[in-house]
Parts: sequence; structure tokens; C-alpha cells
Amino acid sequence: MTNTETLIDRWRELMAKRLATQRCEPRPCAALAFLCLVRPQQGLVPLRRVTVVVVHDVSLPRRVVPKLRLAGYGARVTQKGLVWGGPHAHRFEKNLSLCPRDGAGGPRLSLRQTELVDIGIRLARRLAYAQRYPAYPCREVPDLPRVWAGFCDDGRVGPRQLRIFGRQHAGGLSNEQLFSATVRRYQGLLLLPFAWVSHLYRHVVEYFAELRYSAARQTIRISGAPYSSLVGHSSGTGFDLWASRFGGRSSQRKDNTDRSAFRRLAVA
Repeated sequence: MTNTETLIDRWRELMAKRLATQRCEPRPCAALAFLCLVRPQQGLVPLRRVTVVVVHDVSLPRRVVPKLRLAGYGARVTQKGLVWGGPHAHRFEKNLSLCPRDGAGGPRLSLRQTELVDIGIRLARRLAYAQRYPAYPCREVPDLPRVWAGFCDDGRVGPRQLRIFGRQHAGGLSNEQLFSATVRRYQGLLLLPFAWVSHLYRHVVEYFAELRYSAARQTIRISGAPYSSLVGHSSGTGFDLWASRFGGRSSQRKDNTDRSAFRRLAVA
């Protein structure tokens, strides 16, 4: 049996159980994971190569079972800080309720993107587990990766440039002590937590995400409309996993995804 046939069988098993057990109301949770198409080195991946994938139910008019939305977002750094998602970082929008096909486009997943189909099915299973077991672990907000800012190691960035808010959380350490204890050197760059040097974003050479196994896949609660739970802040970092770059919100538009953007994700 080929890998493609295995994915189709897994999708059919998932949808059969979903149709047999799920009611018309969307499930009050969303599952997400961080997808990178390069191998992490020392736990670090260039931020531009990381995609946060989210799966959750979206109720549509005249539909017995809610649509199973699968969307991907990148991260953007602006003068206001770091934000995961948003319309400008929206990379793809898919409908996991549609059976994947070879070479498919638009809202339907293509079987050529085996890793994305696989992670979509795994995340959908997490939703089923959360519905079946009330004690299934669910977070209130996403656990987002820590982001490091990489600077040229030429001595221009040092302890004096650190801006650490909430000094009580630093254990009373000075900037010099925090700098020496936290600084990392990676691929010829000097790395510091982005939250401490966000005001120097114009001088950053590269951003890196620190991917932890514990946060690789997670489930968050959705209370009320998905918009209110998929948009917010977590540990000082903003996230918007509901906005669409096609205009409006995801549930208020037609499923018409730009194919070229999905191809760019596959070859990135």
C-alpha cells in the first residue's frame, strides 16, 4: 500500500467517526502545530521557515456537520512587536472536510503535500480526543515558540541595549549578568531573546524560532465565536489565527485559495 493510499484511508476513517459522533455545533476547541520544512539545528529554525497550522470547526449555513478548517500562518515582526498570523502572514486556507486528491487546488488538499495532509489528520484527531475525553489537556492560549533575534557579532549590541520589562522576573540580575547568562552564538550571529531587543528590529540579520517538543502539537479552548479565542496575546506575543488575506474573516468568504501561495510553502 502506497503512502498516498494510507493517507486516504486515514482521512476516510477520521471522517467516518466524525460523521457518526459529532453534532451540528462546532467543537469548543482548536488544535495547532508548528510545521517547518527544514531540520532544526540546536533547536532553532529560521522564523521565515516556520508555519503555524491550525485546525478547528467552522459552522456554515445549511451544513449538517461544520466545516473542518485547516489554515497556515507565518510570523511577522513590526515596530510594534512580533505577531503570529494576521492577514499579511496568511499562507494557505484549506477545507479538511474535502477528500484530498492528487494535484488538487483551491480549498481541497493535494496528496502531493503529504506532510501537510498528515499533520492535518493528526490535528483533527486531537479535536476528536478533546471531544471524547473531558479531561483532555487544553490550553487557554497557544504556547508560542520563543523567538531569538540574530545580530552581527561585532560588539555593537551588548548589555546596554537590553530592555527588560518586569525586572522582578529577572531575579534582580543586572543587564550584564543577564546578557552573559542568556546570549547565544549561532552560525556566526549573536542571539538574544527578541522580547529584550524588539526596539532594535531594524538591525536584526535573522530571526529564529526555538521549537520545543512539548509545544509541537497542542489544543486550545474556544469559547464563543472562534474569532475571540484565536486572536490575542500569549507571553507578550500577539497571534491572529482567524484573519484571512483574501479579505474579511475566514468564515465570511468563499473557499477560494491562491494556489501559488501553497506551492511556495511546499518548496520553501
